[in-house]
Parts: sequence; structure tokens; C-alpha cells
Amino acid sequence: MSFTDIAATLWSGYIADNLQLGAMLDGGGILSMVNVIAIICLSSSYFGIFNGTNMLESIQHSVEALAHKTTNFFTGTIVAIVAVMISCNQTLAVMLTYQLNKDIYHDDKKTASMLADTAIVIPPLVPWSIACAVPLAAVDAPVASILFACYLYLLPLAGIIRSFYMKKRAIPALKPL
Repeated sequence: MSFTDIAATLWSGYIADNLQLGAMLDGGGILSMVNVIAIICLSSSYFGIFNGTNMLESIQHSVEALAHKTTNFFTGTIVAIVAVMISCNQTLAVMLTYQLNKDIYHDDKKTASMLADTAIVIPPLVPWSIACAVPLAAVDAPVASILFACYLYLLPLAGIIRSFYMKKRAIPALKPL
């Protein structure tokens, strides 16, 4: 390909000469990412508004109380589910989950791990989320296909079980006198 063809492909996407190959390879390019870029920018601006105005402070106190009664991971999972259901996109769900859970985790690695195991994998399980609706529409799959995304719901479930096990193990049972 010439330099101009490469630049055109980067901008508008690849178009194969062969129709059969084109069914699998056509697409891409910067123009196809405009909607995704807009969603990320909008989500980031919401995150900045929430962070700068302390709009979520009362919710954050409720999150901390729930974490105290249960576990940090369970709380992060609940927050991620609600955030995805409200925001309808993975980017804002990750940002909101981080925002509401940042004070209950005192280790950046644990926070990142919790986000990876909750707010990253849960959005494809919510039918009206972009992370679910777009892939299902792209392959013309029914919404019931979500039931077969075992990894996406088993990962948070395993994390919840592990977190309660670790909490129970950390607190020795009181012995009767």
C-alpha cells in the first residue's frame, strides 16, 4: 500500500478487495471510533463533575457503611452493578465504582484488581449497556446469550465468596467462657 492508502485506511477503515474477506475484515479506522471517543469524553466530564462537586459524598458514606458490614469486594460489586445499570457504559461505570470505593481500599493494587474483577466484566451482562448491546447486535445474537458468558459473572461471584471467606478467617470466633 502507498502512504496515502495507509493514511486513508487509518482514517476511514480497511476495505478488502475480496467480498468474502471483506465480511470479516472491513471496517475500523478513526472515524468508526468517534462515538466511542465521545462516550469516553462525556464519561470523563461526568467523573470530573462528580469529583469536583462532591455530589456523591452521601452515597460514598453509604458505600463505606456497607463495606464495613460486608466486605470491600462485595461492596465494589454492588456499586459496579448499579453504576453500569445507571450509566449504560463501561467507562463511566469504572470511574463511578472507583470514585465510590476509593476510600475503602488503602492499596492501589487492590483497588485496580477490584475494578478489573467487577466494573470491567459486569457491563457486558447488562442488556442495555453499550458493552452488551453493541456486540450482541454486531453478531445478531439474542440477549439470552448473556447466560453463556460464564466468566463474566463467575469472576465477581468467586471474588465475593473469597472476600467473605477471607473476612471470616481474619476474625477469630469468640470462645465461650
